[in-house]
Amino acid sequence: MNRQVLARTTTELLSGAKGLLSLDESRVTLERILRSVGVEPDDRAMGEYRRLLLATPKLATCISGVVCTAETLDEPMAGRPTVTAFLLEQGILPGVRINSDALPLGEFAGGDIVHETEALQDRLRALHGRGIRFAKWLAELPVSLDDGDGVLINQTAVVLSLFAQCCQRAGLVPLIHPQLRFDDTLDFDRQRRLLTRMLQTLFYVMGHYDVALERLILVTSGLRSPAGREPVPLHQVAAETIGCLRRSVPAAVPGICLATGGQNTLQATAYLNVLNAWPSQQPWQMSFCFARALQMPALAQWAADRDNPEAAQQALLFRARLACEARQGRYCAMKENIY
Repeated sequence: MNRQVLARTTTELLSGAKGLLSLDESRVTLERILRSVGVEPDDRAMGEYRRLLLATPKLATCISGVVCTAETLDEPMAGRPTVTAFLLEQGILPGVRINSDALPLGEFAGGDIVHETEALQDRLRALHGRGIRFAKWLAELPVSLDDGDGVLINQTAVVLSLFAQCCQRAGLVPLIHPQLRFDDTLDFDRQRRLLTRMLQTLFYVMGHYDVALERLILVTSGLRSPAGREPVPLHQVAAETIGCLRRSVPAAVPGICLATGGQNTLQATAYLNVLNAWPSQQPWQMSFCFARALQMPALAQWAADRDNPEAAQQALLFRARLACEARQGRYCAMKENIY
C-alpha cells in the first residue's frame, strides 16, 4: 500500500468545495432513463449522452472525480485514447464502479474467498495501471431487512472490507457505499437503527482487515422522511442523520459523500446544504456523489433539443455549482430561478 499516493488521491477528491459526479449506471438502467425522456436508447444515443456530460466546459471547477463503468473509461474521448486520459487532462480524477459479482455476497468457503480476493486485487491493479484513481462498490441491502437479521449485515461488512483492503493494496482509494433501501412504510426510528447497525458493523470489521480509514470515503444516502407516513421535517432528518453518523463513523474517515438516494434534484441539494450548515463542526467533510441530482436537468434539456448540447452542459454545470454551494452550507433555493 502506497499511503502517499492514497493520501494525495483522497485529498484531491475532497478538495475545496468540489464533489463527485456518478455516471456509473448499468446499461439496463441507462436504457430505462433514456426511454423515460423519449430517447431511443441505442449505442449511439448512450455514447452521445455520456460524452456530452463529460465534455462540459469548466466541469473541473465543481467536480473532483467522476465514477464510470470500466467500459466507459476505456472508450475514446475528444481525440484522447480513453475517457480516463481525457478526465486526467481536465484535472478530474477517474473512478470506476466495481460490479458486485466481483466478490459474490454470501457464504464463502475459505479457499473460494482467497481466490476471489486475489482475482479482484489483480483487476484493481490493472485498473490503477490504466490511470484510474479510485473505485466504488455499492452493496444494496433489501428493504425487508429486519432489525434482528445480522447475518446479511455482517456479510455485507466483510465484503466491503475486503474490497477496501484490495483497493488500497492496489493503490486505489475505495468509495464504500452500503445502500439500505428504505421503502415508504419504514418508520424513521427503524431506519436509524438499521443504518447505525450497518455502519458500526462495517467499521468494526474493517479494523480486522487492517483497512486504513484515513484513505477511504464513505458514501451514504442518510435517513429519509417516510413518504407513506407523517412527514419528518428536513431539519430533524438532518439532525438524526448527523447523530447516526457521529455514533458510527470514526473521526479518522476523512470524508462522507451524500448520494442522491431516490431524491429529486432540489431535495438532494437542500439535504446536503442542511447537513453542511449544521451548527456543530463534524470530524469529517460532507461532500456529494450525485447521479440523478446532477444529471436529470441536463438529460431533460438534451432530450428536448439534441442539436443544442451546450444548453444541456450549462444545465449540468449549474446544478454542480449549486451542489458546491450546498457543500459549504451556502445554498439558497432562490438561486434556482437564476438559471
